Amino acid sequence: MEVFKVIDAIFIIAVGIWMLYAFNKHCIEKHNYSFFTQKSFITVTISFGLILVGYDWYLTATLNNKSIVSGVIMMILGANIGLILFFKSSYKTNYRYAFGGLFIKFIIISGLAYIVTFILL
Repeated sequence: MEVFKVIDAIFIIAVGIWMLYAFNKHCIEKHNYSFFTQKSFITVTISFGLILVGYDWYLTATLNNKSIVSGVIMMILGANIGLILFFKSSYKTNYRYAFGGLFIKFIIISGLAYIVTFILL
């Protein structure tokens, strides 16, 4: 039974990677814009990291009755980086593609962050 779970997981990952390549190829052909580049993944990772660290900072400050301003500023900065990437993508393509591409990138980055967290702990 465990073998089937491993085969299912490999199949799901392979289909997911194929869908990413297909979406990226479609965007390149239709809009001459690539969503999944190394620079965009680094930007999304920084944005997601700022939001997570800011949220953690905010919660810690709230529990210790300290100033929450630093955490809120980090979350706003991370959200603004994400919005800038969204508007840049929507300028090159359209809003549906920009939202879809950014949503997919955030899902991938959040999933990888979750996995890395468990590996490091």
